[in-house]
Formats: sequence, C-alpha cells, structure tokens
Amino acid sequence: MNGAVISPYVWLALAIFVFAAVATAWAWQQYRLGEASRRWRRTEGTVVDIWFDVRETSDGDGGTDVSTSAHLVYDYVVNGQHYRSRRFTYRPSRGLGEREAYALLSGITRGQRVEVRYDPRRPQRAVVLTGTDAGNLWRIAICAVVACIALAYAALRLV
Repeated sequence: MNGAVISPYVWLALAIFVFAAVATAWAWQQYRLGEASRRWRRTEGTVVDIWFDVRETSDGDGGTDVSTSAHLVYDYVVNGQHYRSRRFTYRPSRGLGEREAYALLSGITRGQRVEVRYDPRRPQRAVVLTGTDAGNLWRIAICAVVACIALAYAALRLV
C-alpha cells in the first residue's frame, strides 16, 4: 500500500464500522444495566405522566408502517433526595408495534404508586420495569453484524 490512495468506499466502510461498534457497545451497556436492574434496591414512586407516541411512515409500496413508543415519567425518593426519571426500562420501548408498546405499561396510570428499582451506587439511575427481552439481544446482534461486515469489506479492499 506504499503511496496508494485509499478508496472513499473504504473510508465509508471504516466510518460505518466505528458507528456500528459504538452502537454495539451502547446496546451491550443497555443489556447489562437491564439485567442488573433485577437486583437493584427498591423504593416506591409515583407516576407523573404516561403517554404513547404513534408514528406513521410510508413503506415505499403506497402503504404505511405504524410504530408506537411508550413513555413514562415518575418521581421517587432515595435517602431524602427526590428524583424524577423518564427511563422506565432498559427494554426497547420505542418503535414498537401498538400491542407491544401498550403491553409494556399495561395497568399503569397517572398518579399511581409503583415500585421503583434504583442503582444504589447511582440512585438517579432507576427503572419501573426491570430486566431485558429479545429486543435487547437483537440490537446487539444487528449492530455487531454490521460492524463485522463493514470491517471485513474495508480489510478486503485494503489487501
């Protein structure tokens, strides 16, 4: 490769690799925190707000795709310190099917008292719905596969 010019496609593949590697690390962190949340300390909180966003997009064939995102805001107290959180789970909660999104927050209403799990080392880190699901694993897998393909493409083009 002495003096050879690197193709813009190789640079693009390397940029995609970096992005996908960072996304994989983020997805792994979400999975790790979701699993850890099962063992976090408990306190009681109050639901401040709950809502669902519905987004319609064109599917390219003249139809529409609909995705729904679930949102929850709640207050809780740890050691006399008041917290407000918008993170209610480490499971995927955006871009879901309508049934999945509504099932995540089934039975929860504004003003309701809920059990909150918080990280004792960082009490501002808390959730109402603990654990992970297959969506977490799909995120990790997809991001890792994209990273591997991009790196393989760049490596083969540099040889």
